[in-house]
Amino acid sequence: MSSPEARRRALIIDDDAMQRLLIGSVARMAGYEADTVATISEAVGAMRQRAYDIVAVDLSLGDQDGVEAIRLVAETGQKPALLVISGLDDRIRDGALRFGQSVGLPAFGSVRKPVDVAQLRVLLQGDLPAPLSLAANRASATLTREALAEALASGEIKPHYQPKVDLASGRITGVEALARWTSPIHGLLSPGAFVPFAEQEGLSSELTDAILRQAVRDAGVWATAHPNVSVAVNVTAGALLDLDFPDRVEETLAEAGLSPSLLTVEVTESVALGDDPRVGDVLTRLRIKGVELSLDDFGTGYASLSSLLRMPFSELKIDRTFIQAADQDEYAWKIVRATLSLAREFGMKTVAEGIETETVAERLRQARCDVGQGYLFARPKPLPMLLDRLERAPTATALPHKVLPDPHFRRH
Repeated sequence: MSSPEARRRALIIDDDAMQRLLIGSVARMAGYEADTVATISEAVGAMRQRAYDIVAVDLSLGDQDGVEAIRLVAETGQKPALLVISGLDDRIRDGALRFGQSVGLPAFGSVRKPVDVAQLRVLLQGDLPAPLSLAANRASATLTREALAEALASGEIKPHYQPKVDLASGRITGVEALARWTSPIHGLLSPGAFVPFAEQEGLSSELTDAILRQAVRDAGVWATAHPNVSVAVNVTAGALLDLDFPDRVEETLAEAGLSPSLLTVEVTESVALGDDPRVGDVLTRLRIKGVELSLDDFGTGYASLSSLLRMPFSELKIDRTFIQAADQDEYAWKIVRATLSLAREFGMKTVAEGIETETVAERLRQARCDVGQGYLFARPKPLPMLLDRLERAPTATALPHKVLPDPHFRRH
């Protein structure tokens, strides 16, 4: 395991020299090592040299665009928490934060200019947003292609499973396989620390295949005692451009003796909306073979209705950004309700991810959302812990309309 660092690191991107000086000084008072830059290119250059825990972005960078800065920060492979500092309208700042979340940057908050120094200092002294991990973020800056390839070959990267719960009955109906890398150098790493790097290095298809094979084998283990518990696997863009992928999926299912209907392939909007015709080819052939298709992170893309019409999705998964705000932000809740109605019109099953409170679970149940997933029910677990949970599930979830919290869940 990497040793903990004494201080966090912050990168401030602002074209105003006085604002850079002010924000950098406040960050240092809050205990950060702070670097300040004036342009997007300088920010990208800094991130190639160091790993950061927080990036603060001004949305108005002279002739440049702060949203473009957010996108390029995400493309470096690091996933720092995003702090938006701008004099623009609240909804514009919130929109920038939501965009940052859609490209993998946890939202740390927003501050209006002129900056209130006391407010900014209190914000910076707070906890980093989950699931951001300091060790994982630092690891993303030090990975090598050789180390990732060896981890795939040796089985260091394995799926952990997060249960998906029928909101009407409380029963576990499926699980999502989430890649975890137990590194001898960095410890346990979540996908944000290595999946973008795998895509950058051309190893995304190998990563998808490794998780798919193991998840299907594991599903074959629990299928005898729990024949109705399905498994969902996220696939990368590289897999959906590989015309052999549907055949490999079919062979993997046959080897494990698992029904295709018990496998769901999850595809993000950004992947589904690509112009390459191979994506439609691969998705359609998977559906012909009996595999379920889920449109993941719904609501974070830019042409979602088009993808619903063009692709044979059987499930719609509402992004956690809207779910986690649903008990406090009526604007977010209206989006959730509209999305549920849209899915019913298309005859699609609905899944809400990121449920953390009973209040949100109850609102979703009343709105006729089919399935829930999140820390309220369970954190991702390795296979032995999942099997133990499944053994307890039939009696523990027998009462209708009863949410079963994870006994190991602790809010950070």
